[in-house]
Amino acid sequence: TTVVDCLSILDAQATSGRVVRVGYNRRFSPMLQAMRGFVGSGQKVFTQRVSTGDIGQHWSNTAEEGGRLLGEGVHFFDLSNWMMDAFPTTVSAQFVGKADPLNPNVSISLGYPEGSVSTIVYTSLGSPSGGKEYFELFGNGRSATVDDYKSIETYGSGRSIRRPRKGEKGQAAAMNEFVTACLSGADSGGANAIAGLWATAIYEAALESGKTGREIDLN
Repeated sequence: TTVVDCLSILDAQATSGRVVRVGYNRRFSPMLQAMRGFVGSGQKVFTQRVSTGDIGQHWSNTAEEGGRLLGEGVHFFDLSNWMMDAFPTTVSAQFVGKADPLNPNVSISLGYPEGSVSTIVYTSLGSPSGGKEYFELFGNGRSATVDDYKSIETYGSGRSIRRPRKGEKGQAAAMNEFVTACLSGADSGGANAIAGLWATAIYEAALESGKTGREIDLN
């Protein structure tokens, strides 16, 4: 639940040589993979809206777990890094109310090398009936949207893309990659300990930014 914890895991992994994976499954979602491939590399703007609805006393929003942003928000920090194929250099955050680990209502902006930007709006203030997760990616004169893993729309290119099956958030593919890595040692894009470290570092920086009102320099 802290960067210090993550560094201990990295040390243990380096000593043991074992495979470490974090369960960041969304990078394996067929629709999000299609979105990434369609827009391509270079400067991009990525927006993520996560509307959870009232989470009440859910176990992931407890002090023991570090709060909802650490319990689930890190999935979207990792997705940003994977979508940009880079790690951020700056983090800024605005909370609705007090910046606190148990406050899940926040807008977070990540700045990447070469000027790319990712924005994550995570909130429990709305209704989940409109869909929990909505994604937009812009770059290279192209745009793509994914609506809660139910549909994908693309704009700005004459080429067509394969329409992935609905509803897949990538859990099975993430587990398959982990098993393959354990059996063969091959790394085929799973979220390793370094990915976990970065997602946790973004969380800590977002909390600091919310408390201080400053942009946090991750360099």
